[in-house]
Amino acid sequence: MNEATGESPGGRDAGPTTADAPSAERLPHAARAAYAARILLPPAPGDPITAHVTDGLRIAVVIPAFRAAHTLGACVQSVLSGARVPDAVVIVDDASTDGTPALGRALAAAHRGRVHFVALDRNRGPAFARNEGARAVAADAYFFLDADTELAADALGAFERRLSDADAVCGVYAAESLARGAVPRYKALVDHLHFSQRGVVPYDGFMGACGGVRASVFRALGGFDESLRGGDDYENEDFGYRLAEAGHRNLLDPQIRARHHFPGFEKLTRTYFRRVSQWVRLFARRRRFESAGDATAGTGLATLAVPLMLACSAIAPLQPAAGGVALVFALLWLRGYGRLFAAIAKRAPGALPSCVVLNVWFSAVISAGAVHGALVHLLHGPSGAEREAKRRAQGVRDV
Repeated sequence: MNEATGESPGGRDAGPTTADAPSAERLPHAARAAYAARILLPPAPGDPITAHVTDGLRIAVVIPAFRAAHTLGACVQSVLSGARVPDAVVIVDDASTDGTPALGRALAAAHRGRVHFVALDRNRGPAFARNEGARAVAADAYFFLDADTELAADALGAFERRLSDADAVCGVYAAESLARGAVPRYKALVDHLHFSQRGVVPYDGFMGACGGVRASVFRALGGFDESLRGGDDYENEDFGYRLAEAGHRNLLDPQIRARHHFPGFEKLTRTYFRRVSQWVRLFARRRRFESAGDATAGTGLATLAVPLMLACSAIAPLQPAAGGVALVFALLWLRGYGRLFAAIAKRAPGALPSCVVLNVWFSAVISAGAVHGALVHLLHGPSGAEREAKRRAQGVRDV
């Protein structure tokens, strides 16, 4: 390791990777777990980066960063100033073109021995960046955090305690957005309330922006699927599904929180459409909704009810019976989102009107994305990435 910067000498695509190794699909089923473990083996004791030894678990926080010069410093500071300081922080720059690499090196130099910097020589996507961070440091558990978030002071302590009874633990976004404006405020409130209203529950997704996993489990599953490069959290959904399919205990704990820089109206509209389109194609493989969060059956039905309610209301003057159907869809919408609106009214009453309007808009966008994803799946079948995810999941079950 460079003593001046804290940078790994092999940071630029160092070590064995899934891209360099032969395909696991060519190996017998019994060998796939060993293959997955080999490509994600932690460094040997003499290797450059190792986590500090503490009385408890060695926790390494892995922060993938791409063009995050404006947020990375505050993110790292929130981690280091928490009540439970991690044993290592690994910043993985995904070939950023702004000041992120320089800032990452400066942070590693300022916190030598605790913060480490890895630079990729080309953009590989968040799945590869997270895996590379895990490959770079020996630890008992990895906690993944996005570079545009700030971790709550007690989050890592809660993660360590909860991990005593689980293989993986996911946090939630805080109710307050780091970005200003009605849309970021709406997104923060909705995400927080969706994921936190039931308390600590089993979860079959994964929160790559604020969540962690035992290192042994992570290696056994082969980490994140590096072929999923869309940047729309598809790699997180896939990893959570593989955790569940392999029988690992994964919990959602609202005490583990991170504030997030949520996007504005235009970007969030595009993001919702893309993510839901991808999620529907993943749903076609899995054939079930998620157990918690914003992709449950109840939330999905309530969301789809909104455009149907609007369509029936529009034709009600010509077909009076459509007014009754619209009322049914309105009740279905309120059944799914009523508790959410009540919680917003209690927490931030002034935000309720704008939140209701934005919910109607984004419900329509989400529904359009769902239709798009279903049509793509029906017309073209599963994508190459989806076929690979299916094969990997089958391999995990067969081991």
